[in-house]
Amino acid sequence: MNDDELTDLDYEEAIIADKRTYWQLYFSLLKKDQLILFTFFRQEDYNLTQIKIILFIISFAFFFAVNGFFFTDETMNKIYQDNGTFNIIFQIPQILYSSIITTIISMILQKLSISEDQILEMKKEKDLDKSKQQANKI
Repeated sequence: MNDDELTDLDYEEAIIADKRTYWQLYFSLLKKDQLILFTFFRQEDYNLTQIKIILFIISFAFFFAVNGFFFTDETMNKIYQDNGTFNIIFQIPQILYSSIITTIISMILQKLSISEDQILEMKKEKDLDKSKQQANKI
């Protein structure tokens, strides 16, 4: 069983099968949720490595593109007026907007490209015909 399968076990089954320590569980959750760890350090999942690398590159490119949209003449003028010092109060709305937009688009891309959850559901299915139907949908 991989980390996701161990995490999704029922309590009674987890007591028997899951012998991970707190730190091992924490690191497995980090590897699932953090983009760099998910791409390069999570090898035992059901996702294609090529898809994960492409998603990583697209996410970074998209992050830089969205942040670039928020650097307008007004922003550059404000930095110039402050003699190059970073005014965090002025930048907070831009940071929030770009983070929200990037997060939403990244979630959509992951939903469309990462198939591990669907494969785990298919693996849990006991009926072979239903399992084949799910495989065709994936």
